[in-house]
Amino acid sequence: MKMKIFMFNHRITYFDNLKLFLIFFIVFGHVLDRVDKNVPLSVINNFVYSFHMYLFAYVSGVFSTSFTDKTKLLKFTLNFFGLYLIMTLVTYLLALNTSYIDLEELHLLRPYAFLWYLLSLVYWRIIIFLTHGLIARKPKTILFLVTLACILLGSLVDYTWPFALSASLRYFPFFVAGYLIGAQRTTELIQKIPWNVVILTTLLSAFSLWLLNDYNQEIRTILLGNMTLTYMTSDPTISEILKTLLFIAFIEIIVVINSIFVLKAVTNRGNILTNLGQLTLFVYLLHPFFILYLKSWLVSLSSNLWAINLIIYIALSATIFTLLMLLQIAFINFRDRVVSKSSKILDATT
Repeated sequence: MKMKIFMFNHRITYFDNLKLFLIFFIVFGHVLDRVDKNVPLSVINNFVYSFHMYLFAYVSGVFSTSFTDKTKLLKFTLNFFGLYLIMTLVTYLLALNTSYIDLEELHLLRPYAFLWYLLSLVYWRIIIFLTHGLIARKPKTILFLVTLACILLGSLVDYTWPFALSASLRYFPFFVAGYLIGAQRTTELIQKIPWNVVILTTLLSAFSLWLLNDYNQEIRTILLGNMTLTYMTSDPTISEILKTLLFIAFIEIIVVINSIFVLKAVTNRGNILTNLGQLTLFVYLLHPFFILYLKSWLVSLSSNLWAINLIIYIALSATIFTLLMLLQIAFINFRDRVVSKSSKILDATT
């Protein structure tokens, strides 16, 4: 039985629901980044990082089929690169006037923290534009080769390389997978996977993260796309290199398992919040500044019980998420009123 894709105003509700779910967990994951974490919170943080940006890359791939058009790609590239420059300038001005951002971390050629995604999305869609004919002829082979190449190249490139190259390599296979599988096929494939299999494998992946918590920093480095062979071992022998690549591949499997769990859990039914799924970019770009501003207050709220801390961090994430959504809705309503009044004035004068 096929899962129906429900649409509202020509938007696919499943993917709007998915984007809304993911952007909340991006905020939540970044909140956890700013606090001291014991073992349970470290495991939860790695679990969240194992799916949120990977699935955002996947969704971006799903909706990149139209970027084989040169005009649309050029417009998108100019808009997103311009947005990257603006956000870099905003971050620099905040670093000059506050103590929340370290000025030494800022460099035009190395995107600050969250800004890497703006550049990566431009690279990925340019690559799709240049290679879509080849990809269409051998989709499975291309996906396998892309994944293998990104793992191997990613083991040589770290975050110090310019233009977010390490993160771009890390997430690119998921973008290509989304591009190849598409919206309808995604829902069909997820529907075929039994819930008991999804739950069992997800529990095993969470348990693996718990067992590997002594390697928490290494896992985080892999998930962020900053892993290199020299980082993992000071003795780059053949056996150590193979161990490192196997470890990276194992974390890759965990990422796929947890991503499937999220894809399965998200509903394809529209609800009162579904339309908010199209407002995720605003939240993505501004939430880090709110978190940095609230960092000291957040630490002061922490208790000795990790479960209490978890509730506090979820509540704070929900507050930041809700506030940014309300700000964007207010801005959109204000913009629409201005446009409407301007149109009426123009109509009256003609």
